[in-house]
Amino acid sequence: MSTFFAFLWRYILGALFTLTPFTAILVVGWTQRATARAVAHRWHAKANGTKADFAAFATAEDDTATLAHWPRWIMADNARELLAEARTAGAGRGTALTMRALFGSLWLNATLGLRALIPILLVALPAGLLFLFSWWSGWDNSFNKGYEQSWIGPTVAFVGIAYFIVAMTLLPLAEVRHAVNGSWRSFFDIAFLRRAAREVRPGLIGLAMAFVTAGFVVAVLKTAPLGLGNTAASPEDALRIAKGYPLLIAAVLFPLYVALRLAAARVYAKATTKLAAKTGTDAFAPRERSLLQRLELDGGAEPARSNLTKLVVGSGSLVTGAIASTVMFAVWFGLVGEIYVSQFLVHDWMHWVNHPLIQLPWTGSIFWPP
Repeated sequence: MSTFFAFLWRYILGALFTLTPFTAILVVGWTQRATARAVAHRWHAKANGTKADFAAFATAEDDTATLAHWPRWIMADNARELLAEARTAGAGRGTALTMRALFGSLWLNATLGLRALIPILLVALPAGLLFLFSWWSGWDNSFNKGYEQSWIGPTVAFVGIAYFIVAMTLLPLAEVRHAVNGSWRSFFDIAFLRRAAREVRPGLIGLAMAFVTAGFVVAVLKTAPLGLGNTAASPEDALRIAKGYPLLIAAVLFPLYVALRLAAARVYAKATTKLAAKTGTDAFAPRERSLLQRLELDGGAEPARSNLTKLVVGSGSLVTGAIASTVMFAVWFGLVGEIYVSQFLVHDWMHWVNHPLIQLPWTGSIFWPP
């Protein structure tokens, strides 16, 4: 029962935190911690079996102790120990320990969220700006009949779409790797991410499909209020429903955002175990290398591929890689289509520059109440 109430508390707080752009940063940080735990949990299950005690393994060393359980929103994960130490410490240190115990996770979620958002924005924002400019250029050309400039909007749109799709093939893995290592260098290690991606092409295609499916839900939430005036009994009812609508979005957006990161963590964990078995862990970042070596996943025979995997990705040849890339491109293009169609129905520049499943999980990016 206590586990259920803990889950419910985390869910309610997470959903409420998506209501403002500032508290949405906490959601990003909390999800980063949950993602790092999910990767370590998958590695542990791979090494010791699914029934092994992950919590006991994680708490055995200080470096992984915070991964033993799901992260908290406000109080420190080790709040009980900090409060016990505060009772025996002096006034100054006792106050500091008490503050850490009461608000440790809040501060950690905020700092990790900011650190995670910076590289994500650096990669994803250019696509949104290109989308925005192409949309503005298209409408400007339509109203002003500037036929000589008609090529600008479509050209910029095609550039933005191509950039977006290329970026999204690796961005989910980069985000997970940043969560595991806490390092921007790990996030931008394109060579490593490409090697890891080649190990799990079917998984990456499935992950892209998950983003497209979740993106469809977001598009529905974005366009649903268009019919609000026709279904409400009065303007007052329409206004009341509109003001409460962000709560419905929050209840859906938070689990979607977290589920996509946990799915990406699963793909990344599989990719890295395969890569470590093939080449060892010399190319890995120090934090993940230490954990993989501790679990004895840093070498051995290459895992056998199933017939389905061989059919999808083959032996890593140029042809099979091209086929997988083509399928990946087509799937991610589906998300672009959802963005453009929903924007055609709901004109809001914010919808271009921030997609809540990719960047900041803020409900205002989907619907802003009157």
